[in-house]
Amino acid sequence: MYDEHHRQEPSHGIDVTVKRRLELSSMKAEEENVIDDLTPRDASWAVRNEPAFHPGLLAMNPISVTVSSMRTKSWKLLRSCREQAVRVALLALFTLLLVGVLINFGSGRLVSRGSGSLEQSIFKVVLDAGSTGTRIHVFKFRRRDGDITLERTADPEMTFFRKVDGGLSAYKENPEEAREGLLKEASIGVPEAVGCQALLLATAGLRLIPPQAAEELLQVSRRVIRESPFTLVRDEDVAVLDGSEEGLYMWRSVDFIYGAHSSALTSKPSAVVDLGGGSVQLAYRTLKGSQVSPSDRNKFTDYLRPTYPIGAAASSTSSEKRMKDYFLASAASIQPQSMADGPLYVHSWLGYGLEAARQRVLQENTNGTSPCLIPSDDLPQYYDYAGRCLATVRAALDLHQDCGATQASECAFNGAWRGPIDPSSYTFRVFSYVFDVARSNGLVPTGAHEVVITVAQFRDVARVRCAETVGGGSLPWACLDAVYVTSLLSDGFGIPDTQPTVVAERLSYDKGGLLYAAWPLGAALERLDFVVAFRFLAMIRRPAASRGVHRSSPIGVIKAPGSNKNTPPRGAGGQKAAGGGGGLALPLQKKFGQHLLKNPGILDKIIEASDIKSTDTVLEIGPGTGNLTMRLLELAKKVVALEIDPRMAAEVKKRAQTSGRMNLKVIEGDALKTAFPVFDVCVANLPYQISSPFTFKLLAHRPVFRCGVIMFQKEFGERLVARVGEENYGRLAINCQLFSKVTRVCNVSKGSFNPPPEVDSMIVKFVLHKDPINVDFPEFDGLLRIAFTRKNKTLHSSFMNKAVIKVLEENYKTYCSLHSQPVQYQGPAFKAHVENTLRGSGLAESRAMKIDIDQYLALLLEFHRNGIHFVNVSDPSTTTDRAATDAFSMEVDSA
Repeated sequence: MYDEHHRQEPSHGIDVTVKRRLELSSMKAEEENVIDDLTPRDASWAVRNEPAFHPGLLAMNPISVTVSSMRTKSWKLLRSCREQAVRVALLALFTLLLVGVLINFGSGRLVSRGSGSLEQSIFKVVLDAGSTGTRIHVFKFRRRDGDITLERTADPEMTFFRKVDGGLSAYKENPEEAREGLLKEASIGVPEAVGCQALLLATAGLRLIPPQAAEELLQVSRRVIRESPFTLVRDEDVAVLDGSEEGLYMWRSVDFIYGAHSSALTSKPSAVVDLGGGSVQLAYRTLKGSQVSPSDRNKFTDYLRPTYPIGAAASSTSSEKRMKDYFLASAASIQPQSMADGPLYVHSWLGYGLEAARQRVLQENTNGTSPCLIPSDDLPQYYDYAGRCLATVRAALDLHQDCGATQASECAFNGAWRGPIDPSSYTFRVFSYVFDVARSNGLVPTGAHEVVITVAQFRDVARVRCAETVGGGSLPWACLDAVYVTSLLSDGFGIPDTQPTVVAERLSYDKGGLLYAAWPLGAALERLDFVVAFRFLAMIRRPAASRGVHRSSPIGVIKAPGSNKNTPPRGAGGQKAAGGGGGLALPLQKKFGQHLLKNPGILDKIIEASDIKSTDTVLEIGPGTGNLTMRLLELAKKVVALEIDPRMAAEVKKRAQTSGRMNLKVIEGDALKTAFPVFDVCVANLPYQISSPFTFKLLAHRPVFRCGVIMFQKEFGERLVARVGEENYGRLAINCQLFSKVTRVCNVSKGSFNPPPEVDSMIVKFVLHKDPINVDFPEFDGLLRIAFTRKNKTLHSSFMNKAVIKVLEENYKTYCSLHSQPVQYQGPAFKAHVENTLRGSGLAESRAMKIDIDQYLALLLEFHRNGIHFVNVSDPSTTTDRAATDAFSMEVDSA
């Protein structure tokens, strides 16, 4: 968490050339004066005081420049030099801030390794609050030249690991009891990891207790982490993990290990089964040849997720979160196995974990006895004991319940769809309680952490255990557990009796390094989203100087479409409400595009839409003389106001001090060049020519904030809120709605301002999706650029353009070369390949403005499956091919 005690005021350097010019101009001076105020006031920089930061990133040495009294001409030169120095310093500061923010978000240390390569160490702490215990994992990742590897934090273990008995749900009567144990375990770790991001995710145990008790436990856990040496980036990092998310993260963990390093049975894709205490999950990637009928595809959308298995996003049944399961293609080199062709199948059965299943099986018999409990010595014995228990377990699994699939063989148990899986085509990797059952029954050699066995061996163990008595040395649950595991794997998941199956407790990595086979590694991989922030920020486009756009100020001169007059509503930040209300008659400056709002009703709309809480920090862009600022100060814990005009900045500070408001911080600077602090709500009033880059900078800000309420030119706002099929629906709407929910608050007429501009305005609200969206944004935007070249034409027409085919073919050849793959398609054959891919998606005859976001994401995945990319993959920083841009004459997002 950012804190005032951890903030520093950086000093600013001045260019040597500038210094020399000042010295030359003072040669004829008779007396010397010291100018010691070359930096803008209140340019504070919030940083974390933690060892992850390199000291060189935190400050620049101040330089005092000695000058003499000058004639008017000399002072003009001095003023010009000072302004240039400030601009240079602010640009350098913004660059350093950006690097610092990205490093901090990953809790990483950036180190130069020569030859231009950089290494970054990233630590993540994951607390797994399960149904039977709380486990702490500390992961250390190393990123170098685009590759991510896992580093050791213990020996022989790959990760630091601790466990305390009793899950969070055990504290449901008194949540405060969870505090001491969590603090103790979270503080025992790797010293280098202090200050890194920590998250606590609870599984089945917390899903089974009342919601109010669960939320109390989560609130306690959030407070515990905030008071620990680690960082809670957002409240959502302490949450109840959905069963499907648990399965998805487990699959990612396994795929990361087995995809990058050879091990047993790696020639086949992995199907992961994780048997916990309260639930069991199945996850696998469907193969390209798997056939799912159209009716089944529509019926079982909750089971299938079109993803790349790198990066991450929480899985969900909602389309909003399904779209987030597109991972960063830039990191795909980590896992070769991950490039299989089908979508990911994930499902979780709550109540079918081993401990929950024991109760479920016992409930099948209402006479007080069960054939699955090992009898005592004085009870009669049955030769057929294992068979009778197996029948009871099968009844508890409800194997005969119809799941609604076209093929009955695709039904698993309890009415759930198993998917189009041919078990013989996969290596099943089974974890958690299955390993415990195997080890307790002698199927795992002493000291081994992984073994390859068969279902037939479990079946043999079940026959032996169910024929024993308690007096024979077996535990009462031994028969039931062995039979349940056998039936679950065989009847539930369809694994043949003789098929080799990998059963493991730990995974081997990096020459024998071990780590526990569990989902937290996948959850930690998801939080490597500093990559997303960096690539997304790289997409901020600056309007060309040839278009006459002034970029030195976030309140620069704005020109209305088709007009040469300055027409920027300055927005609610610099308003002067009707009747004065404390606003001073400061002369408005045309270069800042200042128009004061005279309609107080608009202030009410902004306040209402912002939904500010007493604990919020509000970032206000363009406060002006402070009419809205004063309202915000009454509601929020803190307001950080960013203002380009020093006169306005001084006025708003004076008003706050006069009113006794001490919760205001004013920063003088450019909204596009100044790093934003951590905040909960953003209120902004923009010059309209920076609407597009500001919007994407705001959406890229991390940690994720709650909402933004921004005033735009009405035309631009209508393009933001447009829905599929509407006239204004295009790239801008899709890209913004990919990352946030965008809604119209109200329209603002030009008569609401003084002086009135020539265009109307609109207030738009952004509510960011809670989970980071990891999509290869340049690729996605490249697809949209082609699709919206002619938005009223079909995709087939747009993609069959000669210039498009030429660029895509060049990218395809580059991709094949980089991945040592033969070039299968050239010339007419490649054009046919693109056409077949497009028709295979079912969208060839659809028009760009009629296709929704989910469909575009699915289309991108289909193109990637076939080796077709929209960015020059030899240069990942390139967002689109320049030749293609010229050929396509694509639209510019800036208003």
